[in-house]
Amino acid sequence: MTTSFAPLTVAISDLTAHPANVRSNSSETYDPENIAHLKASIAVLGLLQPLLVQKLDGKYAVLAGGRRHAALKELVADKAAKGFTAKTKVDCRLVPEKCDVTTALSLAENITQAPMNAIDEFEAFARMMEVDGQTPETIAMTFGTTVAAVKGRLRYGLIHPDIRAAARAKTITLDTMKAFAEHPSQEVQREVYEALTKEDSYLQAYTVRQALKSRGVQVSDDIGAFVRADYEALGGAVAADLLEEHSVLEDAALVETILLEKLGAAAEEARMRLGFAWADAMVRYDYATMADYGRVYPGPIVPDASAQKRIDEITAELDKLQLQMEDEGLEDGAYNALYERVDALEEEARDLQEAYSTEDLARSGVIASWQGGQITLHVGLVRPEDTVKEEGARGSSASPTGEEAPDAGEITYPASLAEDLKTERAMALGAAMALHPEATLDLTLFKLVSDVLASGMSVTQAIKIDARKEYRNHAKMDEIDETSLAQVAAAHDVLD
Repeated sequence: MTTSFAPLTVAISDLTAHPANVRSNSSETYDPENIAHLKASIAVLGLLQPLLVQKLDGKYAVLAGGRRHAALKELVADKAAKGFTAKTKVDCRLVPEKCDVTTALSLAENITQAPMNAIDEFEAFARMMEVDGQTPETIAMTFGTTVAAVKGRLRYGLIHPDIRAAARAKTITLDTMKAFAEHPSQEVQREVYEALTKEDSYLQAYTVRQALKSRGVQVSDDIGAFVRADYEALGGAVAADLLEEHSVLEDAALVETILLEKLGAAAEEARMRLGFAWADAMVRYDYATMADYGRVYPGPIVPDASAQKRIDEITAELDKLQLQMEDEGLEDGAYNALYERVDALEEEARDLQEAYSTEDLARSGVIASWQGGQITLHVGLVRPEDTVKEEGARGSSASPTGEEAPDAGEITYPASLAEDLKTERAMALGAAMALHPEATLDLTLFKLVSDVLASGMSVTQAIKIDARKEYRNHAKMDEIDETSLAQVAAAHDVLD
């Protein structure tokens, strides 16, 4: 059956909702936030598609176009919107009053329109800027969205045509196509695409991003932000992107050179301040390589009069800060500021009471690397060749068999006694933990958090989170101290 619907114009105030509209029960569809882009489009471009209406109780009920109707009402209510009042007439098409397929008409309009292809949308945004002379700001105003969202779509629409064609042909996925926008240069995009597809291998977004990293560093990357001023001062090329944070410092070699110079300067400053023998720098701290390095640590020293005076001042200030931190009404910001001050004072006091020995300073050094978005100093490192020399010097005093002579005062315990002592130690610790739950909680959190933050390597093997009850099986039970048993029993008795 073919039916033509007569065109007419209707005042916005004469429009009402139609009960047969298939979206009439979905009130959230017409919420202001869900039609903001439609409202903005109508305000700029007008009503592009007429409403489908039917005469009902003296009004024109909107059978299809409920969201457009809601957007028109929003424009009437918006005092800032120009050209829209209750009397403003809009284009409609009139359905006969005796039509018996009203629900089918409403449903057809909602389900027969295919959603726009994502690539078509990206290219349309790019064409609006390149051909129509629009700016991201005017495009955003037209479609009721943010400038950042528009620029995001524009970036995808400006990807090299060959790559967009591959996405249309489904040779690559849409996500893989989007990954090429990580570098704003179409020429670089094409070169990387050709290199990665040379062997007909399946192309993934991750592979694309990794390949593009070798073609430059984004200014939003922590390294890019750190070196950018020096990079541009040296005339380094920058590939500008619509989104500033996605612009790329194209000369990766120059970026690394500048970074190493900055790291080297930081290492040298630390060497001079602490008195180490050498300083070095590396972009990434290679734990596998550094495993061959030794390490020295500062030892306790007797502070001089001036240092002791400062230590006393720090101690007094720490006592005051501790009292302030116990105030339950303290806001988070104020508490954190106090905590940072305490941390700084404790570090200062530790430095006044510890120092590297002259021998250790003479053979150790400092390496600066880039970690977590900042310069990290690794101090007290001993190079492998210096470690070998030290071990050789110690080896001259070893026994003829190559083994160190045992200490004459060393006590050796029978295996059975050693096991008994381990049990007693475990029981004593268990009792102490039961009596001091705050310390137990701190110890548990320290172990769990430190293990997680240590990148898979346990910070300490001295603590194992394993709660269990110990039972004595000693040979001479009557001679064993019962204190720990009594403490645990007392703790058990006070439980609810």
